[in-house]
Amino acid sequence: MTRRRWAFFALQVVLLVLIAWFVYRRLAPELGALSRQDLTRNRPALAPLVVSTVLILSVNLLHALIWRRVTAVLGGKPVPLRAGMHAYFVSSLGRYLPGKVWQIAGLAILAQRAGISPVAATAASLLGQLAFMTMGLVLLALLLPASYGAPAILGAIVLLGTGGAVFLLGTTSRGKRLRHRVLGRIGPRAAEAGTLLDRMSPRRAAGWWLAYGASWLVLGIGFALFVSAFAGSFTRDLVHFAGAVAASYLVGVISPLPGGAGVRELSMVALLTTAIGAPAAVVVSIVSRLWFTAGEILPLALLPLLPRERVRETTA
Repeated sequence: MTRRRWAFFALQVVLLVLIAWFVYRRLAPELGALSRQDLTRNRPALAPLVVSTVLILSVNLLHALIWRRVTAVLGGKPVPLRAGMHAYFVSSLGRYLPGKVWQIAGLAILAQRAGISPVAATAASLLGQLAFMTMGLVLLALLLPASYGAPAILGAIVLLGTGGAVFLLGTTSRGKRLRHRVLGRIGPRAAEAGTLLDRMSPRRAAGWWLAYGASWLVLGIGFALFVSAFAGSFTRDLVHFAGAVAASYLVGVISPLPGGAGVRELSMVALLTTAIGAPAAVVVSIVSRLWFTAGEILPLALLPLLPRERVRETTA
């Protein structure tokens, strides 16, 4: 297991280096010509900035509610709203720590303290990440041809095929057997979580996948509004901006750095420069980190407004 983890880490580092090299080769002339005045010129408009923040907050709240529902189904008991939201949003901050396991490990610990099945919470989180990544690939496959023309069609086909394969891996009998073997090699807790995932039916899974797909649409619109707060071109480049946030987010996931720091911003600059220019793209990519983080922290401020509940056993 140690060798495999190091090999996977090495692969992530290689991908990160390749992405950084590609971005540097593409943007070196534009970035070299930037001045301090260029970076301070793009002051955000308040209205689209506020609306975009509400939308990113809505995306994260939707993800938390989906996770709560999936946890209840897999664990066989309802999840208290306040305790569930606390466990979900506090553990989500673990993605900013070195390593890829702190978010999942933190969720299991906080769920157990709240009387929620840690295995069900872990399984629901794994499924949520799987569904969100799958639908992100599908969205990116649909937007690439519209943004970059015919040469992107082949890449769109590959992404659609990947997204479909990931969905089948999570729902079909053959995919379940493969999933059991993979999770079994990771560890006993992951294997136990994989067993709980067998409780989901294809129909129920499709509903969850569609819900995560809807969250991508809201995120795309929210990010387009966020960019327009600095560059003022919301309607003209809506598809391009939605594709940029999907691509940069997915690239950040494979990064070995906490929260995809650096690689997400570099990818975002590369994708946005053609539409809004290098100065605005650099500003947007840097401030977007604060925007994403605000969408994860603000729900914690709303938790005291939620009623306290107790976990009740279900008779179903």
